[in-house]
Amino acid sequence: MSDRELEKKIKDSFEKITPDVLASVLADCEEKGQEVVMKESVITNKRPVRLRRFASLAAVFIILFGSVIGVNAYQSNKAISARVSLDVNPSVEIQVNKKERVIDVVPLNEDGKTIIGDMDFSGSDIDVAVNALVGSMMRNGYISEISNSILVTVSGKDATKDAALQARVADEIDKILAGNKVTGAILSQVLVEDQKLDNIAKEYGITAGKAKLINEIIEKNNLYTVADLVPLTINELNLLTVSNEIEFVDIKAKGQASDTAYIGNEAAEAAALKHAGVTKEKATALHSKLEWEHGKMVYDVEFASEGFEYEYDIDALTGEVVDFEKYVDDDYRPTTASNQTSTPAQTTPAQTTPAQTTPAQTAPAVQQEIEAAAAQEKALAHAGLTAGQVTELEVEFDYDDKEYDVSFKYGGYEYDYEIDAYTGNVIWSEKEVDDDYRPSGNSGSTTTASAPAQSAPAQSAPAPAPAQSAPAQQVIGASAAQSKALSHAGFSAGQVAELEVEYDADDGDYDVSFKAGGYEYDYEIDAYSGAIIKADKEVDD
Repeated sequence: MSDRELEKKIKDSFEKITPDVLASVLADCEEKGQEVVMKESVITNKRPVRLRRFASLAAVFIILFGSVIGVNAYQSNKAISARVSLDVNPSVEIQVNKKERVIDVVPLNEDGKTIIGDMDFSGSDIDVAVNALVGSMMRNGYISEISNSILVTVSGKDATKDAALQARVADEIDKILAGNKVTGAILSQVLVEDQKLDNIAKEYGITAGKAKLINEIIEKNNLYTVADLVPLTINELNLLTVSNEIEFVDIKAKGQASDTAYIGNEAAEAAALKHAGVTKEKATALHSKLEWEHGKMVYDVEFASEGFEYEYDIDALTGEVVDFEKYVDDDYRPTTASNQTSTPAQTTPAQTTPAQTTPAQTAPAVQQEIEAAAAQEKALAHAGLTAGQVTELEVEFDYDDKEYDVSFKYGGYEYDYEIDAYTGNVIWSEKEVDDDYRPSGNSGSTTTASAPAQSAPAQSAPAPAPAQSAPAQQVIGASAAQSKALSHAGFSAGQVAELEVEYDADDGDYDVSFKAGGYEYDYEIDAYSGAIIKADKEVDD
């Protein structure tokens, strides 16, 4: 813009704001009877024009300079330089400027609104805001000795300054908690822009910082989903990082998450052992850890005992059994060392000749193994049957594995057992549908073979056949199946709701289901022996 153009622009601006008083002046002169002749004077001196131009330019520069100063002042005081989110269960975001003065504090969930209340932090130092917010969390019971974890997340444009702010806020929170005699567990991180985390945060209404923490847990344990872990508090998430042995890379951790709200590993293990009917001395590989399952914190307890493996979920707050499984331990092999302790006591010097010691030491299986009949009885007793009820009963000794293989058929099923040759324990068992089974009058009967002449007419007559093959004559009955299931669960019929018993003719078992104490129970009861084939207990949603 030339000087002439600049001068004209300023002149036009002044003309717009200067009132036109010429008509008023002339009218005033007419009233007084005087005539005033106004002539346009011509300025011949150039110096005043230059001065006016200089003054105009100076004014413009002053205006521009003031505008720049104003913009910079606004950016320093009102522009967001970094965001600091605090997550416990309440989630709040502190927005600060370059001077780390608070611009605003924004609640990110309903609990966050409770924490902020009617407090106004505008213009205050960030330490003041953090102190007030953490204090409010403690007063409202969100932070205490039983739930002591807090997550600090800083996101900004300057990584170095963000890291310094992260450390400053974390240290301040640690001092606040210590001053209130709370041993805190502080997780802190600097968050760089990540579209995946931003999408998770928007979808579930959480902070990007909490989304990152959840994502790290899922990467270690893929049984979890984001939806599973979103409802958890930071303390619960912190406990899961410990139980899943997660080592943070970008998150700094100080202190240990409190688990004092829960019954503890030892109590959970005791509850599982009691329910299984196993003493601690007989349990091997016993261990437990906190997990999030069935919509609650539970202790996952696992152990093995005498050929079986057990898995339990124990409510971390109440100690109740939430779910359990028991199955055969395929790797179980009982030791026989205890049965050989008598050998040293009997070996005197006179008896140490090769002829005397070799037979006794090289054939322990012959001297110590149980009889085939005992293995057969063990398998039949486990199935709830007798030898007279079954067909195709076979017992074979496995010299390599030092066990008996017992198999038989009954009521449309095939049974297979592995019985330890020394202890008589059931190593493995299986019951499956006999595809070749066709109900007949002589199935499971031992009398027809001994008296063929007498039984032939009865067998050839069409009338007896349906009566002999009908499940009603062989099954235990719905009432007995119901009692078996209720007894196993520890209830009476009057204590449960929605009790149902159905007979499954194809599988030869009773399906028993009911509800009690906030759980659903499902049982499969063998229709002939009354044995529990399957038991399941889960939370009633």
